[in-house]
Amino acid sequence: MLIRIWKVALAAGQGAALEHFAHTISLPMFRRHTGCLGVFFNRDEQTCVTVTLWRSEADIAAMEATDDYQSVVAQIEQSGILGDDHHTELYTVYGGFVSPALSPQLTQE
Repeated sequence: MLIRIWKVALAAGQGAALEHFAHTISLPMFRRHTGCLGVFFNRDEQTCVTVTLWRSEADIAAMEATDDYQSVVAQIEQSGILGDDHHTELYTVYGGFVSPALSPQLTQE
């Protein structure tokens, strides 16, 4: 399993817009892609961090090559929600756990 971390600067005052975009556009897109095992959207006032869990690098590459993903990227880039500074990191997951109590926390809007 792999963890993909996308970190980007958040434009001033755009936190609520980012959260709306994540729930209505990004989350459904990630759910449509084979091999995506989970996603966490995170932010403070200046930074957005999206963490996705993946079955394989091939699944990530397949998602990144789709019109679906490219359309979502174009929408967020043109929205004015994000700043200019961003990068993506990829790590192999070698252990850990997720509590069953986590699921209800993630589905709250």
